[in-house]
Amino acid sequence: MDIIPFFVGYDKEKGKAKSISEPKQGSVQEVICDRIEKIEESAEGGHNKNAGAVGKKGRGRCLGGLLTYYIEDERNYIVDKATVSCNMMSCENVSIAYDDGSIKIYGEGGKAVWKTESQKQSVENFFSANMDKQEVGELRAVHAREQTNNGLNFATVTDCVCKRDEDEEGKIGEASLTSMGNCKIIRAEDIAEIIGDPKRMKKAQEYGTCYCLMKPAEEWVNPMCMEEAGNISGQSYCTDSSHHKTMEWSTVDGKKEGITMLSTLLCTRGGIITIKWSGQIYITTEKENALMTIQNWKERKGISNRDVHNAIEILSEYMNIEEVMDYITVRERLWIDLRFYGYNKIATAAIMGNIAVESPDFKTDQLQGTLTEPKAGLGMGLFQWSFSSRQDGLYSLAKDMGLQWDDYEVQIAYFIKEVEEEPRYVEVKKENLNNKNLYDAVKTFAVEYEEAGKLGLSKRNQGADEAYADFAEWDID
Repeated sequence: MDIIPFFVGYDKEKGKAKSISEPKQGSVQEVICDRIEKIEESAEGGHNKNAGAVGKKGRGRCLGGLLTYYIEDERNYIVDKATVSCNMMSCENVSIAYDDGSIKIYGEGGKAVWKTESQKQSVENFFSANMDKQEVGELRAVHAREQTNNGLNFATVTDCVCKRDEDEEGKIGEASLTSMGNCKIIRAEDIAEIIGDPKRMKKAQEYGTCYCLMKPAEEWVNPMCMEEAGNISGQSYCTDSSHHKTMEWSTVDGKKEGITMLSTLLCTRGGIITIKWSGQIYITTEKENALMTIQNWKERKGISNRDVHNAIEILSEYMNIEEVMDYITVRERLWIDLRFYGYNKIATAAIMGNIAVESPDFKTDQLQGTLTEPKAGLGMGLFQWSFSSRQDGLYSLAKDMGLQWDDYEVQIAYFIKEVEEEPRYVEVKKENLNNKNLYDAVKTFAVEYEEAGKLGLSKRNQGADEAYADFAEWDID
């Protein structure tokens, strides 16, 4: 039987499916439909004078084999951060405005009017679909445990809780879907759902109206058989249970079916959610080697700092910043980068001990005190830059690099820039390298670079001790 090769994943940018051997144009559904057409032609005589002998049973066997081949290959399953879409999603703006005793909602799907006497003040809000936000159209796999593909959890049929329910019903860590953008379905009762609660309205402005309106079913649905998917047999379901062997993944609630590019999720408002990109990574040898280098370094298998630094640079050619940081922590990268830029073990541990106090969890978006937004004169970032001139320099470098101030790459680059170019801090590196005692190096950095008002050396020393213990003993230049 002539079976087509199936896919490792889907190239989000180019819109091409990746086969095990060679890339092939089109989506999984398109390839399957093409195969169904060929089987139809064979069964009906088509282009082959002897093909009519295939008949309905032969056709069923072919399609059954096709599905079996597909669902038995884990490379066709959806993983964390896959891309989804809804047939009722809209990229157009939605507006809600008060007018003469009623509130009107307008969108791509039409308009609706909500009569009200209580709304006296002016209301006029615009909601962008915000399709460029990472969370919009993203599926998070939050239930599967241990079983992964290249470090990414497999998604299951239970990955369908929306972010709104997590936020409002306390389903912490359960959300898989944030939004699809704006909903094309327009109803009068949607107005209260969107603007009735200020917190909801703010989220709708951030993620689109789908955040407020999405009502996903309890589980994703997997097709029972390719005959059903191709709508050939006329049956409402497949009677051959051997055709339905969808892989199952371990979750806290027991084994649950995985989902594939053929899976669908019903939104009870009237939409159907499908998979656009599986999230699986098509790994080249170079990328695979880079990932292996980092993993071996983590496992203390004699990998040099330079090799890890080079591996991170290679990954950056295939992934964005956030994806790279899925494989190595900020703390780990600091050790690698500081050593790469010429700091010895004592100086590197001393700097990391200071950062452990300035940003206790090594968070690049750390703000001083209870701040929620950066403020001139108050600390920000790993090193808690607080002087306005230093903050302005950080913003300027982020702009030049095309990144955000709280990206790790911006902050390590800005630190290096200051100690290499700023007269006030140039001596810091020299003095740190000259220190033979770890605690002396900690104090030097706290006083001369951090310019800390309160030194709190005991905690800085503790952080330096921990960094030295975690990295120095198996460090290779």
